[in-house]
Amino acid sequence: MKKEILRALAWIFVAMIVIYIEEDNLIVGKIINSIFPCKQELMSSFPCYAVYDVVLVLIMVAVIISIALISVSRFTRHQMGK
Repeated sequence: MKKEILRALAWIFVAMIVIYIEEDNLIVGKIINSIFPCKQELMSSFPCYAVYDVVLVLIMVAVIISIALISVSRFTRHQMGK
């Protein structure tokens, strides 16, 4: 059980690092924009390629929440079985 908790914490930590890097640099959006350039609207200060980074951050948040819920579920099931 301890290994599962440590593994879940490691995955959450990795997801949080990805979120931190993406929030700071918008790497994925820049890579996608270099391959498939988008047209920046003049009235918007939000980069047109940043949508990809927002989606990636939302996916990482969903991964963190699902890992946490699965871990809590397994922990409570394990505790009930004792």
